[in-house]
Amino acid sequence: MHKRRMFGLGAIAAVAVLALTACGSSGGSSGSSSGSKGTLTIGSANFTESELIARMYAHALQNAGYKINVKAQIGSREVYIKSLQNNEIQVVPEYVGTVTEYFNAQINGPDAPTNAPLATSDPTVTYQKLNMLIHSLGLIATQPSPAADQNAFAVTSDFATKNNLVKTSDLSKLNGTLVLGGPAECPTRPFCQPGLEKTYGLQFKSFKPTDSGGPVTIGALKDGTIQLGLVFSSDGTVAANNLKVLQDDKNLQTADNIIGLVRSEVPNDAQTVINKVNAALTTEDLQQLNKQISVDKDEPDALAAQWVKDHIKS
Repeated sequence: MHKRRMFGLGAIAAVAVLALTACGSSGGSSGSSSGSKGTLTIGSANFTESELIARMYAHALQNAGYKINVKAQIGSREVYIKSLQNNEIQVVPEYVGTVTEYFNAQINGPDAPTNAPLATSDPTVTYQKLNMLIHSLGLIATQPSPAADQNAFAVTSDFATKNNLVKTSDLSKLNGTLVLGGPAECPTRPFCQPGLEKTYGLQFKSFKPTDSGGPVTIGALKDGTIQLGLVFSSDGTVAANNLKVLQDDKNLQTADNIIGLVRSEVPNDAQTVINKVNAALTTEDLQQLNKQISVDKDEPDALAAQWVKDHIKS
């Protein structure tokens, strides 16, 4: 259900896709609208968080007077970006750091994300660089949301309460006592163990190979085999398993905040609506909504409609 994520300067393949609608299926959001402001088609990638956000945009835009079509679960980034550039869709949710390096590679060569990366730990700076990069392509990135789906480090809520942990820097008082869990490459990747040691001054008792924010890491956190594990910040399993994501208060990770990627001819009014959705959305919202989709088996469209009703005023 996750996007292709950046880990260090390389991409980690997406984990399993939970396809709740057929690839390329279309269906407008529920509710009535005159469509007096025109028609927009909103796409999503082939994982449920992307579809959820696309349907949030759809409901908010429909409430603002647009006629909306939704093409959910289109496919990989390469596929839906082509659809966007071909004007088959006009809007798609994206992640600011990952898509910046995608276009960096497309425009400046495949080695550019490694040799001359543009994504930073600051979502605003990264968003500005992205807009400079894609301007000539007729695309615009909307303002980044506070909500992010990126590499993060978590502890159990009980462990956080016991040790008064809120920020990653709080872990320094436990130096030498923690077992870190993550993918096998964590001890050599700059945004994993070396970054925690260099940026935060942390010292670990040991490292235990688990996986990239998956069930092995979650299980090891819950049974105490590890005390700190690499997760993904908006993952529903974080909420489902009562984990606490620690704030990256020294900005170790590359920002991957939610943005809308739109064609430049999309009206400013519609871009404003997308910005309202992004501004209201939080990482905690995504955790809970992703849990409702993956664990409780709720439908993304119904969840999106309710979230827009609760958070976006017409």
